[in-house]
Amino acid sequence: MSHDGVLIASAARLVAVARGAVDDYAGAGEPANRDQVRALLAASGCHVEIFPFESDASGMTLPFCEGVHPVLVNGAAGGDGCFALLHQVAHVLAGDAAGEVCLAAEGHERESERLADLFALADAVPGAWISGVVAEGCSWDAVRGGIARCIEELAPAWPADRLHDRAGLRLRLFRETGI
Repeated sequence: MSHDGVLIASAARLVAVARGAVDDYAGAGEPANRDQVRALLAASGCHVEIFPFESDASGMTLPFCEGVHPVLVNGAAGGDGCFALLHQVAHVLAGDAAGEVCLAAEGHERESERLADLFALADAVPGAWISGVVAEGCSWDAVRGGIARCIEELAPAWPADRLHDRAGLRLRLFRETGI
């Protein structure tokens, strides 16, 4: 299996875990509503705090402490706060929150960041939407462009290389797993 194939399979496993905690996560009823996101955070043992950071990071998850995973969200960052929360809960579900904290902007190339982004995108860019666009006869390139535009709205500060990588991964997740 290719390197990205492993990433796709890992994202599908995380979505399955989330579906075990929240009905229809990244399913026909997506994107998840605020109550579903709250339920997923609670089931994952996350405690959320929102406040302005002195960095441009949109959020971070700290190692397990006193029975919870502290999830910090930058209230001053642009973009969708729910998307940032889903990204952070992916770190918890994947077991990434047990290690070191990484705030480096260039860290988005790391596999753990790619996986967390893809998990969040599985819900934020609905498979039902992708299926509908494909049914209308759009080319895969046009679908990928539509996914990229959705991501730009969710994460306007992302650099172009991250945006294009994640749009391709989101499309591949749909094509290979139906998610």
